[in-house]
Amino acid sequence: MKKMISCVLSASMLCSAAGSCVTARAADVVFKHQNVVGLQTCYSGGDLKEITITEIPDVKQGMRINQPVFRAEGLMANKSYTAKQELKDGTVIRTDSVTANSSGTLEFKHARNCEMIEILDGAEVTASLGTEPEYLHGVAITRAPMSWQVYQRDENDEAEITIKGLLENGTENVTVEIGENAEAVNAENKAFTYTKTLPVGTYDIAVKSDGETVAEYENVAVGDVWVAAGQSNMTDMGAVTDGFKPDTDDPINDNMHIIFPEDCAWQKMSHPAGEGRFFKTGVRTSPVTSFAREIAASENVPVGIVQSSVGGTYTYQWVDGIRNDANSGYLIAALKSCFDKMPSHNVKGILWYQGCNDTDKDSLAYAYKE
Repeated sequence: MKKMISCVLSASMLCSAAGSCVTARAADVVFKHQNVVGLQTCYSGGDLKEITITEIPDVKQGMRINQPVFRAEGLMANKSYTAKQELKDGTVIRTDSVTANSSGTLEFKHARNCEMIEILDGAEVTASLGTEPEYLHGVAITRAPMSWQVYQRDENDEAEITIKGLLENGTENVTVEIGENAEAVNAENKAFTYTKTLPVGTYDIAVKSDGETVAEYENVAVGDVWVAAGQSNMTDMGAVTDGFKPDTDDPINDNMHIIFPEDCAWQKMSHPAGEGRFFKTGVRTSPVTSFAREIAASENVPVGIVQSSVGGTYTYQWVDGIRNDANSGYLIAALKSCFDKMPSHNVKGILWYQGCNDTDKDSLAYAYKE
């Protein structure tokens, strides 16, 4: 779904050195984007150049402090603004208080999952990006499952799935199909929220308008969600030896789902099931594949793994507030971003492997113990 720049008039004022002021328009504000390299990066070559954008780019964000940034040019110099990043349904995922520099440019970090940006002067929107709905067959989806997403089952082995959207004038016959069953949505003020409680299982879901397909979501599951976190032994750093072939000796099936903070997109699990997926570390194995396969078989449910482990990390990178630097709590924030589009943070459990990097110095070891 494209995210286009808004051209709504703004009451923000741009003032010259002589003191005269003119009313600025959102169309005068130019949004730019740049990927920033950290210790580990998904970017290379031309990916590092600053680019002018008219929609929010889809980028992969490595887990080691390589945070891309947005810039907004054409604002009032040295003035403070609020930069708000949101999902399409209006859920706020990050808010920054930022001050434009002497050239009228402000910079703020690109939050994972950002779908809309609003630059506010007080309560007034000065400029925005991605806020205009994009309709297909008269429907704009603002909230929906992802293909291969796993919803955590409750004590009744069920989960509630929600789909939200906006309707253009004259659009009436909108239905949600789950498998062979179709239900009409109830719209009010040109908007709808559809909820359905589903038992454990896997479903294909479609939204249709007058029989025309608006959106499709495949292999959406109700089952168990597990978080995999920690260091390299939890990611795919197991070197393959003795003729071991992951595809045949560690097989994947359709009950094995996975999501990574690098792109926050649910998908069918595959090899490699860790950092190697983004950084090409060679043929490696991860314990999450065999774990997911065995749990799915023994519990008879689909299993989703939130794979956020990162090799060579320290405990302080996983906990907010331990250290006053950019690394403190960065990894737990990246992990939490995987839940931005989930209905809750409920999970079945957490798989954790951590400690090796906290043992090479006495001070780190004692801090880890505390």
